[in-house]
Amino acid sequence: MKRTLLFISAVLLSMLTVTTFTSCGDDEEDDIIVSPDNGNNGQQSPNIIVTVDANGNAKGGHRFVKIDEANFYIDDIKYTAVSGDLEVTGYDKAYFNGVARIISKLIYNGRTMKVVRIANDAFMSCSALTSVTFPETLTSIGLRAFYGCKKLTDITIPDNVTYLDEFAFGGTGLKSVYIGSGVKYISTEAYSSFYCCYDINSIKVSTSNLYYDSRYDCNAIIEKSTRKLILACNNTFIPEGVVSIAYYAFNGCTKGPLSVTIPNSMTSISHGAFRGYTALTSVTIPNSVKSIQDYAFYGCNKLTSITIPDNVTSIGGEAFHGCSKMTSVIIGNGVKSLAMSAFIECYSLSTITIGSGVTSMTGENFSNCSRLADVYCYAQDVPLSSNVTFYKSSLSSATLHVPAGSISSYKESYPWNRFRSIVAIE
Repeated sequence: MKRTLLFISAVLLSMLTVTTFTSCGDDEEDDIIVSPDNGNNGQQSPNIIVTVDANGNAKGGHRFVKIDEANFYIDDIKYTAVSGDLEVTGYDKAYFNGVARIISKLIYNGRTMKVVRIANDAFMSCSALTSVTFPETLTSIGLRAFYGCKKLTDITIPDNVTYLDEFAFGGTGLKSVYIGSGVKYISTEAYSSFYCCYDINSIKVSTSNLYYDSRYDCNAIIEKSTRKLILACNNTFIPEGVVSIAYYAFNGCTKGPLSVTIPNSMTSISHGAFRGYTALTSVTIPNSVKSIQDYAFYGCNKLTSITIPDNVTSIGGEAFHGCSKMTSVIIGNGVKSLAMSAFIECYSLSTITIGSGVTSMTGENFSNCSRLADVYCYAQDVPLSSNVTFYKSSLSSATLHVPAGSISSYKESYPWNRFRSIVAIE
């Protein structure tokens, strides 16, 4: 009898073991793929496969809620079926706990659908989000997908992701970023994928399309084909060899170097490149630079002076708007026109030198510069101006210095004739 009981027990144990193993093999739920350092920074990427039966019950303890035939909540994250695949399109605001573990596949109603994209605005301004883990099936992250998620502090972009859209991680609390080997495009025009990421202090990259420069305690990611600086830490210097800076690359930096030298390899300072860089006190611009684009130094409120070399031909709109500590500016002879509001609200500006090549100043170029004392304008012909060029600036107490042969022309032209006195340049 004892032998019989022992035999039955052994058979039952064997059957139980086989049944458990088969169940895991069929569902493939919560497999973990571990990539080596050359794949995903040695971090774990989930291969979470959720199976839902005919009654709408998810196996493995997952929470499944059907919204309609194409939309589902799985563990409080919303998925939408699009062209046979799944996109993450939102989250359940009532139940989401802040930890987003994106699944890789859903098996439901005889279909197997892979998660390939985080859709536009999916987690935008999600105040609860503290972490997100992406599946290896993911290929793109959409416009504003995680914009404004202040509690999101680190991300690992898996190897199959090739595309990061504008503002994808803009305005987040990111401190650490790892970019996998598949990334071919990070938005750098109009608005960067990492717009307003103030606190990044660790960047790593494994994709062959980008390279990581760590010289001089620099943490910078550079696009190989264009040599464009596309993402930088707070303590980043601009490496030699960079030919351009991504839009808003240094936007809002508060802890960067006090002094920045633009490398000789650059020909333009891009749109919003240093906007709101409140740590910046001085910048050196080489003769290689031909243009300074819109908002380039907007709100750099510790920048005290600027010299724009002769090879620069254009200064963009609001390029130096709100540089409230700037006391002097020298505009080189190559500049032909100043765009709208180029130096508006530079409240401390007392000395302006305008090069001989300037022909047009038609916007509020020096509006609200309330401490003007001396303006040196080397243009023989009076630049085309408007009644707001020096709007609310202290012309009645300032002196205009112009070429001796042009004094009478300036005295006959508005708003130049509003200066307290017009004298010859000595």
